[in-house]
Parts: sequence; structure tokens; C-alpha cells
Amino acid sequence: MKRTLLLLTIVLMNYAAFAQTSRDVKGVVKDSTGTSIIAATVKYIVGTDTVFTRTDIDGAFTLKSVKSSTFLITISSLGYQTLNKRFLYKDGETPIELEPFVLKAQNRMLNEVVILGIGGSQKKTTLTGSVAQIGAEDLMKSPTPNPTNSLIGRLPGLLAVQTSGQPGSDASTIKIRGVATYGANSNAIVVVDGIQRPSFADVDPNEIETVTILKDASSTAIYGLKGANGVIVITTKAGKIGKPKVYYSGGYAAQTYTGLAVGLPAFENATLLNQSYLNDGKPAPFSAVEIQKFADKSDPIGYPDVQWFDYLTKKYYSQTTHNINITGGTKVAKYFVSAGYAFQDGIFKKFDSPYGINTVPNYNRYNFRTNVDLTLNQDFVVGIKLGGRFGTRYQPAGLLSSSAFSYDTIEGMISRILQVPAYAYPVTLPDGRITANPNVGTNIWNPYAVLTRFGTRNDYANTIESTFNLDYKLGDLTKGLAFTTVFGYDSYYNNVERRNANWAAYVYNAQTGAVTLSTDTRNRNEPLGGVVGGGVTTGSTNMTIRSGFTYLRNFGRHNINATLLGTRELIRTTGETTFTAPPRAQQGVVSRVTYDFDQDRYIVEASASYNGSENFAPGLRYGFFPSVSAGWTLTNEPFWKKNTILTYFKLKGSYGLVGNDNVSNNRFLFLTTFSANGSAPFGNPLSITNFPTLFIGDSALGNDEVTWETGTKRNLAFEARLFKDALKLNVDVFEEDRKNILTPSLSGSALFGHSYPLLNKGEVNNKGYEIEMDYQGKI
Repeated sequence: MKRTLLLLTIVLMNYAAFAQTSRDVKGVVKDSTGTSIIAATVKYIVGTDTVFTRTDIDGAFTLKSVKSSTFLITISSLGYQTLNKRFLYKDGETPIELEPFVLKAQNRMLNEVVILGIGGSQKKTTLTGSVAQIGAEDLMKSPTPNPTNSLIGRLPGLLAVQTSGQPGSDASTIKIRGVATYGANSNAIVVVDGIQRPSFADVDPNEIETVTILKDASSTAIYGLKGANGVIVITTKAGKIGKPKVYYSGGYAAQTYTGLAVGLPAFENATLLNQSYLNDGKPAPFSAVEIQKFADKSDPIGYPDVQWFDYLTKKYYSQTTHNINITGGTKVAKYFVSAGYAFQDGIFKKFDSPYGINTVPNYNRYNFRTNVDLTLNQDFVVGIKLGGRFGTRYQPAGLLSSSAFSYDTIEGMISRILQVPAYAYPVTLPDGRITANPNVGTNIWNPYAVLTRFGTRNDYANTIESTFNLDYKLGDLTKGLAFTTVFGYDSYYNNVERRNANWAAYVYNAQTGAVTLSTDTRNRNEPLGGVVGGGVTTGSTNMTIRSGFTYLRNFGRHNINATLLGTRELIRTTGETTFTAPPRAQQGVVSRVTYDFDQDRYIVEASASYNGSENFAPGLRYGFFPSVSAGWTLTNEPFWKKNTILTYFKLKGSYGLVGNDNVSNNRFLFLTTFSANGSAPFGNPLSITNFPTLFIGDSALGNDEVTWETGTKRNLAFEARLFKDALKLNVDVFEEDRKNILTPSLSGSALFGHSYPLLNKGEVNNKGYEIEMDYQGKI
């Protein structure tokens, strides 16, 4: 009887189990604005069993054949706080329609993932190096068509200085953590979408997703020979799964100069000039009668008072930007397409010219970008990024010269204008003829004539930047292993067209009223001629390939993230000489391994690169650049009591060696150059005599041991978040010892018989600290 009851009980239990209702559970995920969140991760958890799914294009998800009446739903998405909800339903309810899940946005979305360029990306919590990053929203707060100027004051450790306001040539020079070398180059390198590129100054800010700066050895050692001055990593926008969305942005702004040392009016200028002559015991150049005429302005032709800068320039000049982009995609293909236009007006006013010269400088730029990502299957992803721009920069200009005050540039023209005293000459004679005054200096020509009668300059810049990337997961071989390759093919070409003209200038004698033609080269009227030399075209074609493997895997509480890549770069230029025609090449191997334990409680990272350059002597072309770093997240320790005051605290430090191969503007310094000579120096070094001698001698002695600069960098830092993450505080203390800086020798050439070559003997110690505070909350 007992056996019969036991068997009946088992049968009833099994029947009850099989009688449970199998049903679908449906839901939708949205943000606080009601917008659907696409590709959010949905976890269905019953006991120790977990089922994953993702939301579709409408933010919806469906869990098939759910049998349990009690279950936990966990939803997460990048940039949002994870949401957990537990549910209990009766067996008779089928299907189950859950209430919409609303995810709250995280205030620090960008801090979740940091882009490292060659090293891919990394979670912010696992970083042990010194890195800073901003996103598109912050970048667009500065209404400028040049993104280098948008970075000023926005990232700790970044120094951006705008040295020119010329339309189309107003990019800031960017340095990271000051200047650690007095060598030929102290600027940070630029990496756009994983490929090193000359600049990002003309990239449309609407195309940029993030800007990251890498500052210490831990983050830059992977760049080896190029990492010593820091790295700027630009990531352009990618498509997102969803219906096509069209965005337009446009802006208008007025520019002005911050301050210039403008000359004094004629009366004050002439008075002070008289005083300076008298102080030197010389007769004053202006009589009391002439000084009075400057004061009462009774003779504006003989005794003019022309504030040339104010007369020729505008206080405000405009700039406009327009951009339209489309983004969207499916699970297979995502796209981002952008087209932009930027215009910048110039500082000079509009004047009539007898030669048809436009006196107002200007700049027009057209940008386009197409980024496409193709997910061919769950293991195979292909990306194509094609960006380009065409810019035309125009200015009234004069003759090209090597002078720092060349009339060929806007800066040179303004410098010349500021050199002209207000009393020099009137703008024109009453009959319209151009005036001159040989007594105010050499080549101090009438600025009005320079603008309207000297010539023009047109610069055309054509740029194509293409990036092709492939990622293939090799999970069948080893879980977490993937093959990756990136190929960049870029074209940068510029054409400069100069056209020159001339004018007849006349000297007015204030005493007699006589007018005579100038005796210098400004003695005839000549309209614009043809393009000088047919135009000058310069540029380069750059090819970069990087291939290797990545490994990302967790073993319980242990997490490994590793990268091993081979790199090669080839640059062909338009050079025609022995030193400029050969292509530039670099190649090497880079690696990085990151280990973190127990949800980023302890983190250790090691990076190394072995790469070389053709610019150094055989046998000395390759170098090894290692770094190590570690981090300790104190608030992840079991003994740490959770509180609302100090919610996050991490200590970190790094040490490593990096290099800078851009040590000179000249190439192949290990080679000695020779040239024909017609004389040779002999005699006392203090009184050398050159005797006629025919010989082929060296004109520049080579240094066969020339090498790159090296920087040993140290960094100690902590990151803290306080008051429920409302306050973020980052503090870094850093130091760098830069060595092997190329330095000229100061003596010995006469006695030695040669000019000494440049030697790697310079050293600089650079150190400092950075403090970054960010408060987001209500006060």
C-alpha cells in the first residue's frame, strides 16, 4: 500500500510539473524621454539559470516559453543605470505583457569606455594610465569650425595655443603636459580612427564622437618611437541600429582679435620721436611748426594722421557652419553619413582695386564622411570609414620671401601695417595716386596699395582619409581570441597659386608741394600677371597597416585583456631632392596585457613596443619601449563599508620609457653631404683668409650615432567620487626625464675644420601636477 501511494505521489508531482503553463514574456525598454533603447541586454534569471536576449529596433524584447512564475529581469545598456525587477505571476496568465522598463541615464557615460587608439578601448574602471576624454556634446559647445580650438581649456593636461587668426590657418598647436623638449618637435601626435594622421584641424566637429588624450607612459608606450609628446586620439561617429535619423546643425559667429600693439596717433608719435632723438644728442626730425600741424590736422596731405590698422581692418568678421548628417542601420549594416560646409571671413575691409583684387581674405571648406559597419555574422565585422575635405583659402598677398614679415601671409601683412607710423603718408594723393615715404624705413610700402595692388594668393587643399578594418572572432580556436586588422590609405595634396602686380608710388614734399615718382621698385603700374611658376603642388600619400590578435576573457574573478599587433607605415611625398624624395617608413610590433581581479579591485598592466624608423643609421633603427602600471580600487575591498560620502576611490601609478623620432626637420642626419667648393680657409682662426681652391668637401658632417629622444615617465594618481558620485576628483603627479635631445655644438668649428654635427646631448626634466574637479548635481 505504501509503495502504491509513493508511486501515485511521484506521478502527480510529475504531472503537476508538466502542467505548468508555458508562455511568452514581452516587454519594452525606454529612456526617461520615452525613446526606445535599441540593443539593450535583457537577462531572464531563474535560480542559477540565465537567458540573454536584446531589444529590437523598437526597444522591444520577447522571452519565449517561460515556465517559471517567479523570475528576475535585469536590463543594462551602455550609458544607463542597470535596472533589476523581480516578478511573480499566476500560472493562468498567458502571455505576460510587462510594464515598460525605464532606464535612467548615467551622468558619466563617456567614463564607461575610453578609446586608446592602437590599444582599442578599455573600461574606465580598469585604466591605470593617465587619460582624459570628452565627447561630441562638449566639443560642440564651442562654435568654431576648427576642433583644435574647441579643446582649449576642456581637458586637463592639454595646452592648446592659437597663434593665428587667418581664415583656414587658425589651428591651435597642441601640447600635452607642457613642453618636455626644446628639439624640433614637441607637439602631440594625432590618431584618427586608429591611424596616425597629420592633423584633425579640418575635420568637421560634427563628425567627431570622442577626443581622448594619452599622457603617461602606460597609455603611450604602445606608440613607441612616437609617444613621448603624448597622443591625441580622435574617434569619428558610427551608425546606430534604428530607423534613419536626419540631423542638421548650423551656426553663425562673429570673430574679433583680443588685442594688438597699435601705433600712436601722428602728434604723439612725432613728439616722442623728437624726444628720443634729443635724448641721444641728435637734432629733432620734426620742427615745432610741423608738430603743430600734426596736432591741428591742418594739412592732412603733408602732415597726415592715418591709423592704418583701424583704417584697413574690421573689428568683427563672420564665420558660418552648416552640417547635415544621417544615421541609422540594422543588425547587419549601420551607417553614418555627413556633409558639412564652413566659411570664415577675413579681417581686412573691402576696397576697390583697379586690378580686380579682392581685399578681403576668406576660407571655404567642404567636408564629407561615410562610415559603414557591416556585421556579416556573429563573428565577422567589417568597417569602412571614408572621410574627405576640400578647402580653398584666399588672401590678398605680396611677394614671397623668407622674412618673418613676408607680405605672402596675413600675419606678415599685419606686422607690416603696424610698422607704418601714422605720420608716414596719406592713403592717396587728392587725385588718387598712391603715396610713399622713403624716410620711414626700407620696404615700408603703403598698406592700402599692398591690399589693392600687390597680388593674390590661393591655397587649395585636397584630403582623402580612408580606413578599412576587419575583426574576426576565433572563439572556435580559443574563447576570447580575435583577429583584427586596420588599413589606412590617405592622400594629402596642396596647391598654391600666386599672382603678382605692381603700382606706381609718389613721394609728396610737404614743404614745396612737389610730387615725384618713387625711385624704388614701386615705380610703375602693372596689373595681375599669370600664376607664378605655374603653381606649386606639394603633398603625400600615406599607407598604414596594422594586423594582429586581441584576447579578452574572464576566468571567474580573473579578467585578461591582451593585444599583439604588427604595424607598418609608408609615406611617399612630392620631394625631389636626395633627402626628400625617398619615402618615409616605420614598422614594428606593439603589445599590451591588462589583468584585473575581482571586478577591478586590483589591476596590473604591461605594455611594450619594438619599432624603428628609416631615418637612422643601420643597426640603430629599432628601439624597445616598455611600461608597467598598476591600480587598486580601495572601495571594491570587502572591508570597505559602503557610504554616500566616498563612493569610489582608486590609486594608480605608471612607469615607462617612450620615444620621439621627430628630432629634426632634416632627414638622414647620419649621412655626410658633399658639395663643390672654390676656396678654402687658412690662417689664424681669429683672422681666416680664404684662398682660391677647387675641391669637393663636406658641407654637413654626419653623425652616424644620431638617435631618437627618450622620455622616462612616472605618474602617480588617484580617482575619487564623492557624495553619491556628484563630485568627481582626479589628481595626478607626474615627472619626465627627456634625454638625447638633438643639440648643436657651440664651438670648435674653426679649429676642427668642420661644423660639428648635431649631437644627442640635451636633457630636460619636466614635472607637475593636474587636478580635475567635476560637480554634477543641484546646489
